[in-house]
Amino acid sequence: MAAAGVGSRVVRGPSWDYGDQDGGEGVVGTVVEIGKGCFEGWAVVQWDYGSRARYRIGRNDNEHDLLLLDSACAGVQHRGITCDGKCTLSQVGYVTGIRWKCAHCSDFDLCNECYMNDEHVANGHTFVRINTMGSPPVQIPSRRNATKVPMRGLFQGATVKRSRFWQGEKEDGLGDIVCVHGSGDERVAEVRWRQNKGTFKCQIGGKSIPELICTADGDNSHYYKDHLPVFGILHYLLSLC
Repeated sequence: MAAAGVGSRVVRGPSWDYGDQDGGEGVVGTVVEIGKGCFEGWAVVQWDYGSRARYRIGRNDNEHDLLLLDSACAGVQHRGITCDGKCTLSQVGYVTGIRWKCAHCSDFDLCNECYMNDEHVANGHTFVRINTMGSPPVQIPSRRNATKVPMRGLFQGATVKRSRFWQGEKEDGLGDIVCVHGSGDERVAEVRWRQNKGTFKCQIGGKSIPELICTADGDNSHYYKDHLPVFGILHYLLSLC
């Protein structure tokens, strides 16, 4: 059983009507709560730039405020499917999160990171998107000439400070993310703090609410906004399987 969508990384979606509440176009957030009872059909997101709010995920009015960027930290796995890109998933052995399968090659798959980093793009091949194991494949148009949106937030090179969910000791002030790792149910950033020059690991997603807030972007990747699925109640129910 997956973590019911909690831990998923999201960006603003097609029904977004909240200005720059998220921190601006391209800022990434983490789903920290899926609503129940009177809040069913809503999800709470902690944005990498520090704000936190509740958003619609399509239960009653079919409005979707969020797009799913990555579900690896929500526990979504594709056992037996390896990534053919140049990522670090060799440590895991199988694709986690969204699976991107080439529609032209007989056996070629990419993880979300490699797809967004334009691997296997030069030949113009299109892909199908497979959100979870067993979900129907969705044909995706070519990445050539598709709109790219820079990802902003808790990524390598970003400047950060501690959030109110900080679990550490006295690493106050500003720090810089050296690297980010974790593809299962947690996501960890290694931060070099400017004040004491020490490097420490900090939780920034998955089962834990992010301990950090981004204050300035690093040299980040991008995503194809039109290629992402909405983060909706259907995705939430599928993640329970």
